[in-house]
Amino acid sequence: MPSAARLRDLIALLDDEDADVRAAVVAQLETYGPALDAELARSDIRLDAAQRTLIRTLLRDGGRRRLLAAWPGWSVPADDYAKLEGSLALLSEYQIGRVAEGALGRQLDALARDYADLTTVRDGLDLARYLFRERGLHGAEEDYYNPLNSSLVHVLTTKKGLPISLVCIFMLVGNRLGVRVEGCNFPGHFLAFVPRGPVKLIVDCFDGGRVMDMRALAALNPALNLEGGDLKKLECTAETIVARTLRNLSNAYRQLGESTESAFMEELIGRLSGADEGSEEA
Repeated sequence: MPSAARLRDLIALLDDEDADVRAAVVAQLETYGPALDAELARSDIRLDAAQRTLIRTLLRDGGRRRLLAAWPGWSVPADDYAKLEGSLALLSEYQIGRVAEGALGRQLDALARDYADLTTVRDGLDLARYLFRERGLHGAEEDYYNPLNSSLVHVLTTKKGLPISLVCIFMLVGNRLGVRVEGCNFPGHFLAFVPRGPVKLIVDCFDGGRVMDMRALAALNPALNLEGGDLKKLECTAETIVARTLRNLSNAYRQLGESTESAFMEELIGRLSGADEGSEEA
């Protein structure tokens, strides 16, 4: 990471006439990720409104170009878990910056390794207990609509996230351990399926990995009318999960008044193919 003096030099070059110089400046600033504002303050660097707007624009535009260039690649693998991880890694890198490149895979590997070091058990409910009780991953009760609650890198760092973010972590860590966990596309509150023989247990990752029965599930949304315990309609693909994550992000940015970011998430939704209908988080 550049020194304070180097950071001052970078700021001075923000509006350089040479496009290559500006690109190099942006690449250096991106290494700070979300810590850029704190580092500017620590270095006693005061930006005027025009400089702040320029930095935000340059970082945003560079991030969008990289994401759009990489976006088609996540859907290439045949495996749904690889698709899910690839797409969510790209979104985390877009939200946090280049500092997050490769971070998601490393974080998930570490969680799976830690669990494997503790026990030879390979059971979905035990893994849920480990992640959502022992390791403390939990629902973002406060600041729920912070867009970073959809970034798995951020969620794994802060240990709090949206229901769908926590389920995705559960799925991807489980996949590394040979433990099958699936997404449950329940309207307004994303849940997890843990297959157990001929049945699928329902796990609420936002509520500490609580196992839900059909009565508790129906109480979440009586209008859904799950007659006869039919859960088939709640099964979903990686594309569905990605679409729902993007809708959450679009809504979160819109609530913050960041209409450009919200529109970009909608653009990414438009580039999806084969995504089932889903809803935003409640």
